[in-house]
Amino acid sequence: MHKNFYGYEKGNVETHYTIEFIDDPKTWERFLKADNINNSYEPWELFTVKEYDNITDAIRFFIVKGSHEGTYLIQMMENIYHNGELILENPVEFSDNLYTAIAINVNKDIQERLVKISNAYESVLQLIEHYKNFLKKYHAEEQFKTYLKEQEEKS
Repeated sequence: MHKNFYGYEKGNVETHYTIEFIDDPKTWERFLKADNINNSYEPWELFTVKEYDNITDAIRFFIVKGSHEGTYLIQMMENIYHNGELILENPVEFSDNLYTAIAINVNKDIQERLVKISNAYESVLQLIEHYKNFLKKYHAEEQFKTYLKEQEEKS
């Protein structure tokens, strides 16, 4: 609940965030056909609804659910109540490129991590090759095999 703003002292003000979505293929097909004259249902009746009173939780759900490939449609509304009466219903509209921007940042981060992992992997391979060459140069291959067997027995 929002506090400490003009008019707060004069009543109970609550903000709720309603997220409506369709993530079922059969429901999505029904939604697409909802405008047909012969249908006995309205399109808004087909949504699954989640409500939040915390904007952080609402946005987190909206972004995660909205970025899932199985979500066909998602929308969010901000509803402000004063003493239990709805005084504002406002659609929360994110820019069209929200998911593109998120994907670019996530992909960039993943790419950087992959480069670091690849470089570390190459370093380990190079070190292993040096160990192999060392063992071969000093004729210690059999001693190393014996050492490995001892280590396995300890485990």
